[in-house]
Amino acid sequence: MQFYPTAKRVLDMAVAAGLLLAVLPLLAMVALLIRLQSPGSVLFCQPREGRAVGCSGSASCARCTPTRASACGGR
Repeated sequence: MQFYPTAKRVLDMAVAAGLLLAVLPLLAMVALLIRLQSPGSVLFCQPREGRAVGCSGSASCARCTPTRASACGGR
């Protein structure tokens, strides 16, 4: 009965690897567009309140500038 967990694990890893390879070109294109349109790094790490943990993310949000202040709620 040990065959099923091993086979399931191998199948899960194969499907995940296939999906990663399928999505990788799209992720690379999005990272390139972010890099071309905004200053700084595509990926960033910021501290979170409370416990000392870091939160990683991608810089996909538009930044407010004085010319875009009305679109950002006047901030």
